[in-house]
Amino acid sequence: MGRNRRPRRTGQEDRCASHFRGQDGIISGTIDYPDQDTSGIEITAITYQQHALHMESTPGLVSYDGTMNEEASQLTGTWTQSGNKLALVLKRTR
Repeated sequence: MGRNRRPRRTGQEDRCASHFRGQDGIISGTIDYPDQDTSGIEITAITYQQHALHMESTPGLVSYDGTMNEEASQLTGTWTQSGNKLALVLKRTR
């Protein structure tokens, strides 16, 4: 998955990028926030089953629950950070 935008509380948007990789049936990943000069935040838990993705980042205090579309080109779901929930679409860029 690639670059996305997440709303700031002030109504502006920040870019975020999620990076996933799989090896031997295990998915791992990181999150970057380029507008905050922050990168490589570990995704500490990822599950993917029947088009449903759940991920958590304990260091970033975030979670995401989404559903993959039929083309496997984007996830549509909810981003939760510090109790605030936002609709977020993650789109594949590579």
